[in-house]
Amino acid sequence: MFLRRENLVALVVAVSLAANAQPCHAQWPVNGVPLCTAAYNQIHQTMVTDGAGGAIVTWMDERSGDYRGTYAQHVLASGAVDPVWTAANGNADGTPLCMAAGGKGPPMIVTDGAGGAIVTWQDGRNVNGDYNSDIYAQHVRAWGAVDSVWTAENGNANGTPLCTAASLQAEPMIVTDGAGGAIVTWTDFRSGLSYEIYAQHLLASGAVDPAWPVDGRRVPGGGNTPMIATDGDGGAIVTWVNPYGAGIYAQHLLASGTMDSVWTNANANGTPLCTPTEYQVPAMIVEDGSGGAIVTWADQWASRIYVQRVNAAGVVQWTPDGVALCTAGGQSSPTIVPNGAGGAIVTWMDYRSGTNYDLYAQHLLASGAVDPAWPTNGLGVCTAVGDQYSPMIVTDGAGGAIATWQDSRSMDNTSNIYAQHVLALGAVDPAWPVNGRGLCTGASTQQYPTIATDGFGGAIVAWQDERNSSVNIDVYAQRVSGSGGITAVALGGPSYSFAVRAPHPNPATSQATISFDLASPQPVSVRVFDVEGRLVRTLAAGGELPTGSHSLRWNGASDSGALAPAGIYFIRVSAGRAVQTRRLAIIR
Repeated sequence: MFLRRENLVALVVAVSLAANAQPCHAQWPVNGVPLCTAAYNQIHQTMVTDGAGGAIVTWMDERSGDYRGTYAQHVLASGAVDPVWTAANGNADGTPLCMAAGGKGPPMIVTDGAGGAIVTWQDGRNVNGDYNSDIYAQHVRAWGAVDSVWTAENGNANGTPLCTAASLQAEPMIVTDGAGGAIVTWTDFRSGLSYEIYAQHLLASGAVDPAWPVDGRRVPGGGNTPMIATDGDGGAIVTWVNPYGAGIYAQHLLASGTMDSVWTNANANGTPLCTPTEYQVPAMIVEDGSGGAIVTWADQWASRIYVQRVNAAGVVQWTPDGVALCTAGGQSSPTIVPNGAGGAIVTWMDYRSGTNYDLYAQHLLASGAVDPAWPTNGLGVCTAVGDQYSPMIVTDGAGGAIATWQDSRSMDNTSNIYAQHVLALGAVDPAWPVNGRGLCTGASTQQYPTIATDGFGGAIVAWQDERNSSVNIDVYAQRVSGSGGITAVALGGPSYSFAVRAPHPNPATSQATISFDLASPQPVSVRVFDVEGRLVRTLAAGGELPTGSHSLRWNGASDSGALAPAGIYFIRVSAGRAVQTRRLAIIR
C-alpha cells in the first residue's frame, strides 16, 4: 500500500484534527471521580490540561509519613483514571514523583507540551536545621512513568535539583519554556539578610541549563511570594511583593538566563507596578499575548482589587499604581485569566454585603478601561447564602471564563464545590444554574478547588475531599461542560471513550507501545506509515476488539521483517469510522 502525497497531507492534518476533536464526556461519576484515596492526607493539589480533554493532577502526599511524597495522577476526558498510568506504576493512587526523605512543599505543575507534565516543589531532603529547604523538579511522561532520561541525567529518581544553596528556598512557581522544559522561580533567603527572588531554567533533557548560574539567577530587587508568566519567547516575567508588603514589582528574564537590559536600565530593581506604602497581598500574573504581562493584587488596607499591565519593554501601560476594578470595599483574593485580546477577567471574594463572602468578576480591556458592558463594581458570579471563597478561574476559549470555588451555602459547617460560567459580554451564562453548578454537593467537606481547561469550552476541577474521613483527606475531580452540564454515571467499572495516547517511549530506539481506549466493541486497524505515506507495518488488520483499554507493541520492524530506519512515523488507529493518528520518532 502506498499513499499519494496529497493523502499524506490529509494524514498529517488528521493528527491536528484528532488533537482538537471533542471527546465523549459521559462517564464522570456523581460528586466526582476519586483520583487518590490512599491512607492519610493528600493535599495542595494543582493541575494542568493534558491537551486531550483530560488533566494531570499533582499533590502533597502523607501516605509514607511527614508529607515526603509528591504524586501525580491522570484523569482522562472520559472521567476514568488513566489505566495506562495505573499499569505503569502498579498503583491506582497515583505516580510517585518523589519519595526522598524529608517533607515536601506544595507542588506546582506545567505541561510539557507532549501530554505529560513537569512538577516542581520545595524539598526538605537536605535539611540541616529548621530553616533549610531546596527546590527540585520532576518530569512525568504522558504514559505515567517518571522520565527515565531525567533519571539518567541526574542519577536520581527523586527529581532534578534546581537549587541546593544554603538556607531557605521556598514558594516555587513554574512556567513552560515552550520547548519541553520550564522556568522555575522561588523565594530565597541564602543571603541571610533579606528575602530575594531567584529563578532557574530546566531543559527538556532534565538538565539545568548550563547557560544559567548554578543554584539559579538572582532577580534584582528583594521580595517574596513570586509569580511567573511566560513571555512567549522562551523567557519569563516574574512579579513579587516588596519586603513587608509595600509595593508590587516585576522583572523580565530572557531565555539566555540574563536579565532584560531594557528593563534593568530603566528600573534596576524591577519595574514598579504599584508603590503605595500600604500592604499589598501576593499578586497573580498572566501573559498579555504580546510579550508583556497583566498582574492583579488586593490592597489589604483599602480592601480593593487592582490590575496593572507591563509591556514587553518593561513599561507600565495603565493607571499608575493600578486600575481599581471595584470601589465597593471588602474585596480580596483575586485570580486572573487573559481574555485573549490583551485584557483580562478577574474574579475575587467580596464582602460588600457585610454578612458573607460572595464571588464577583470584572473585565478589563486591553486599553486599561473597565469594560463598560460589565456591571459597575463587578458582576455577581455567586451571591448565595453562606460564604463563597477560594476562587479559581480559567478561560472558556471564547473571551469568557469559568470560575470555581468552595461554597458553604448548605450552612451545616461543611462546604462543597461549585462552578459558574461568565460570558464575554458581562453576564452569567443563562444555561447554567443561578449561583453556580454544583460539581460536588455530597456530605462532608470539599475544599480548595483548582481548575484547568478541558480545551472544549469546559473545565476540569480537582479538590481536597473529606468524604472518607476528616483525618484522611483525598483528591477528587469533576468535569463541567461549557453548557454547564455534568453527565454522571454511578460508580462501578471503568468507562471509556475512543482515545489514542501518545506512543511510548517517544522517541524509541527499538520498540514502542501504542495504547488506546474503545467506548464499545469496534473493528480496529492499527497501521504505521512513514513520512512519505508508505505503509510500513500493520499491527491490527480490522478485527473486532472489546470495550476497554488496549495496547499493541511495535518492534520497529516492517511487514517484511526488515528493521525500519530511523525517522518519523505516523501511527494511525481506526475504530469503526473514527480515526486518530499519533507521531513516533525512531532513533537508532
